[in-house]
Parts: sequence; structure tokens; C-alpha cells
Amino acid sequence: MRHFQTEEGNDTGRNNPHLGASPDGVANCSCCGRGAVEIKCPYKYHDGLKGSSDDIDFCLDKSFHLKKNHKYYHQVQLHMFVCGVQYCDFVIWTQRDLVITRVARDEEMLYTFLPIAEQFFRQSILPELLTRSMTRKGKQPTVCFHCGGPEVGKITCAKCNKHFHYECAKNKKKG
Repeated sequence: MRHFQTEEGNDTGRNNPHLGASPDGVANCSCCGRGAVEIKCPYKYHDGLKGSSDDIDFCLDKSFHLKKNHKYYHQVQLHMFVCGVQYCDFVIWTQRDLVITRVARDEEMLYTFLPIAEQFFRQSILPELLTRSMTRKGKQPTVCFHCGGPEVGKITCAKCNKHFHYECAKNKKKG
């Protein structure tokens, strides 16, 4: 009998359809229940985690717990909220090291940040989805790829579709 299984993760919030999450996996364990799995393979430490404890930008603290002020903490909290689970196994993999730390759901953080996400969706995303007002503003003016100047007296490269002034392209205007 198997006491542990994993599946791919991809979910949207049932009560918050504007929220979505795609954890790297969802674990289902007979003793711990369902949980999200998030895996990171930091290129900076691909040969091992030596020196990571002194790196203030690294996601784990000196005890190998996910820092609450790191963007990955917010990411896994959203995964847990959307997937309806109480924990996330956060995995750091390098060629030499493997760290698995369990992150508990942080209701206080969710209580603070979910209304902000809701407001952003209602005030910015939803109006654009309904009206396309931002994408219908008209054609943006083109500028010379070489000097950044305005589009007056320009030629467009048929291969790369970049715009150049005749002078910048060392071309002479025909006609």
C-alpha cells in the first residue's frame, strides 16, 4: 500500500477565480494530508549551497527555513491558499545539496495580502479585460533603433523590422 503520492499542480481559486497557482506538485500523504510542492534550482548555487547563508538575497535563512520577507514565501502562500492546502514542501536542489523545508500556511499574511490582490484585479485587470482600453490606445510612435530619435525620415529593415533614420542606416533616400 502506498502512503504517499504526488501529482502535477495547477489550480484556480474556487471562491477567487481571479487567482491561480501552479505549484510544481501536490503531495498527498496518509499522515500529513495534501500539500503543495515548490522546487527551486538556484543557478547561483548550482554547485552547492556553500555561501548561501551569508547571501541576504537568498531565500533560506541560516537554519534553512524560507524567509518570510522573500518573494518565494508569498508565492507558496498563494499556492496553499488557491489549492486549499495547509502546507508546502519547499525544495532547494543543487548538484550537491538538497534541502526540503515545510512551510505552514500563514493566515495572517493571507488576510493582509489577499484584499490587495482583489483590489488590484477589480481596479486594473478586470476593466482592461472588459474594455481593452489600454491596448486600443493606437499605434505607438516608432523611433530609430540606432539613435532613438523620432520616426521622421526612416527606413524599416525587412528582416528584423527595426526602424532606422536614412542617415543612421547610411542609406540615401530614393526619389
